[in-house]
Amino acid sequence: MASVDGAAVNSPVETEVTEVILTAAHKVHLDPNNTAPLGKESGKIDITDMVVAIDINEGIDIRILSGDVLITDAVGALAGLPIVGQERITFKIHKGQIDAAHKQWTRELTFYVRAVENVSRENDFTLSYQLRIVEEAYFLNALTQISQSYTGTISSIMNEVFDEFLKGQPVQGSSGSASPVAPSGFEKITSEEETSGKFKIIIPNWSPYHALKWLTQRARTEANEPFYLYNTLLDGMILKSSRAIFDSVPINDRTLYTQKEHVPQTKNDVQRGNAKDIVHTVDMAFFFKMLETTPIPSHILNGVYGSHYKLLDTANKVVDEKIWNYKEEFDALPKLSKFKVNSDDVKYSTDANEFQLGPSVAAEKVYAYSGNSFESSGNMSYNEDTLNNVPFRKAIDGTLGNYAYKIGIPGDKEIQAGKTINLYLNKNEMAQTDEVEKTKDERKSGKHVITLVKHRFHLPKLQYTQMIEVNRETMERDHKDEN
Repeated sequence: MASVDGAAVNSPVETEVTEVILTAAHKVHLDPNNTAPLGKESGKIDITDMVVAIDINEGIDIRILSGDVLITDAVGALAGLPIVGQERITFKIHKGQIDAAHKQWTRELTFYVRAVENVSRENDFTLSYQLRIVEEAYFLNALTQISQSYTGTISSIMNEVFDEFLKGQPVQGSSGSASPVAPSGFEKITSEEETSGKFKIIIPNWSPYHALKWLTQRARTEANEPFYLYNTLLDGMILKSSRAIFDSVPINDRTLYTQKEHVPQTKNDVQRGNAKDIVHTVDMAFFFKMLETTPIPSHILNGVYGSHYKLLDTANKVVDEKIWNYKEEFDALPKLSKFKVNSDDVKYSTDANEFQLGPSVAAEKVYAYSGNSFESSGNMSYNEDTLNNVPFRKAIDGTLGNYAYKIGIPGDKEIQAGKTINLYLNKNEMAQTDEVEKTKDERKSGKHVITLVKHRFHLPKLQYTQMIEVNRETMERDHKDEN
């Protein structure tokens, strides 16, 4: 085993997890930094040799990191420590250097045990079980209720909530120095964009993450583009607009291939595809599954294509309305490509009426607020900004699920939720060896948003893999074009 203090592991493609330290719950609370040596007195044990795999989950709609630790226990730690929940787990991850552009890296992470599940006896001396783990903010969220008012932009209020209620203390590392990369130790919510509008809000006895979710649903840019607030394993909490996500350049211009015969075999093959580096820009998925393809009927029912929204000012007796028409709004919406998956030419008829996807939806959504909520007219409240937010968010969230794929790939720390990556998809047809390029699905291939990531660290194999979900809401070619 190689160390994580700067020396490379045996192979650059290997990822080593070391120093998996479990600290008893009562020791965590009595001495948060607990720099004492391993042993019964300190309540800390090294469980590295007991761990088979560690899984960590992140996604653009996930604000609390969670995961699993698969344990094979032949020393009785479950009963002897005992492990009952609230224990702290720290571990280090080290990836070897591949080249100048793909340098080695080390991360030190901290989680807490939420539950012990799936306990089974392998033999007379060995148990296997899973530790469900969460970041410290999971417990902070459960122990705290917010009942106070805030004034400012949505993003500034989010940071106030995060700083006051969810940011835990950095955990001391084995050398005694504070770990700056513990999930609960990030300094703030990272964002390069400011949300639009100034609000005065009252949070009525909600948990911090409930408040953050509510705030996220009301966050938008000046162009009415919704924001996503999500947590990442290696970069912490991020607030990013849908425009910034959709317009981002795919990670290292990488292309994921789902079938072996479509992976370029020579440098010339790669250059024909405008790729520069066959080793690091072409990837072969070891698992591929289609999850969703254009669920248009459910979109219609949810008002994604057309809806009637009303906003009632109860104090001034004023009603505003917005008739949402996806077709009319499409050009201005943030998107990955420029063609809708639904055809504007399709019509549905009865004896009396003829319908197209658009504003002709029976459902009506009514929101209300008081225009005299505050003395200052410069602050908005609650539902006052609904017509600039809800229709746009519903359309973007809904259509992002038009195409969804689950893909297994070799692990890469650059792959994370909220980024984009290219995906090569093939049509369902046979092709001759010299006609491989003709099998590419020109409509659905292209840039996709990474919406979910499961990081898996397999300790015995020194292996880091990721199971990711990627989504796409538009097509590269119109319905009328030959695919």
